[in-house]
Amino acid sequence: MKRKHIVYFDYLRFIGAILVVYIHVASPLVSGDIPMNFPGSCFLIFLLTIAYTAVPMFFMMSGYLILTDSKTQMISTLKHRIVHLALPLLFWTVIVALWAMIRDHDFSLADFVGYVLSGFSAPIMQHFWYVYTLVALYILSPIIYSAVNGLKTEGKKYLIMLIILVFIQTMVTAIVPDNQKNEVLIKPLSDLKLLGGHLLTFVSGYFLGNIKKRIPNIILVIIALADFIFISCMTVYITLDTGYSGVIQDQGGGFTVLLAACIFLLFKQNISEGKSKSRLTPFVKMSFGIYLMHNLLNRVLSYFGWEVTGVLTVFMKTAVIVILCYLVIKTLATIKPICFLASGVPYSNANESFNWRYTIRKLNSRSGLKGDNK
Repeated sequence: MKRKHIVYFDYLRFIGAILVVYIHVASPLVSGDIPMNFPGSCFLIFLLTIAYTAVPMFFMMSGYLILTDSKTQMISTLKHRIVHLALPLLFWTVIVALWAMIRDHDFSLADFVGYVLSGFSAPIMQHFWYVYTLVALYILSPIIYSAVNGLKTEGKKYLIMLIILVFIQTMVTAIVPDNQKNEVLIKPLSDLKLLGGHLLTFVSGYFLGNIKKRIPNIILVIIALADFIFISCMTVYITLDTGYSGVIQDQGGGFTVLLAACIFLLFKQNISEGKSKSRLTPFVKMSFGIYLMHNLLNRVLSYFGWEVTGVLTVFMKTAVIVILCYLVIKTLATIKPICFLASGVPYSNANESFNWRYTIRKLNSRSGLKGDNK
């Protein structure tokens, strides 16, 4: 039986895709690599607090979808899912390698092959780390599925408490001075922060998505607002004291995961599930391809002289990158041999959801309806 479309996931993915682009565009200003006035830097840091919830929300959504799907137990399903991640990753790794050769005026075939092969041991572009972690989670998913779904009520309560304790420890260790961290560190809990904490975020998505009892919006908003202000103000304070550090905004840390969980639940509780699809669905279908491409485009634009200099240029560059990635992925998905490699979506599915063939068909359909109504 086909799973019912989850509409609020479309909104979370759409917002998350834009926030991820913002992170990489704004980072040179926030980190101080490009000088900026303090008020502008503070504003970008506050926005960055929201932006850093994007990756935890992506892990939560993946966790819910995978750990509630009985097909996860099947090795054939695992192979299918990994291919959908690995081939697009390899394709964009090759594109990045080609760009690096052009940028460095190095056209050695041996260097190119070595550069591509290095992608098996480490991401050759910063943002690819997310896909590597997701592949690791997929590899573990049959085991995690059986473990989580095999637990009785008491076992699930225990697992939830364990996740909470691990994230509380990440909060405590993030705010205490470095010379006092060992005094508050509980080693067994620290060792459970597997895959940078993203394994627990992945599993928490299963529990968040399955919450039946509605949590009052006002409570979620108060928690989210308090957490947001604390993360942002502490990050600004640390920036003034020692320079920018993302320790409080850590995407695998408790503060950011808590904020992401509140946003996740607010969307879950307040977006109607009445429609089978939303208007955002075509963009969302492209979101993986956009994610893989966006930072390469950011680097290319910087290479040709478009560096951000302030808040306005950050917004402008973010918007341009999102739009260009949208157009490029949509176009590549219209070319049958490249569609899956560029987007991770089979050509037949792209024809039914987002590529130019789909758009033209929709436009023709609307024109036909207007003609019939005259």
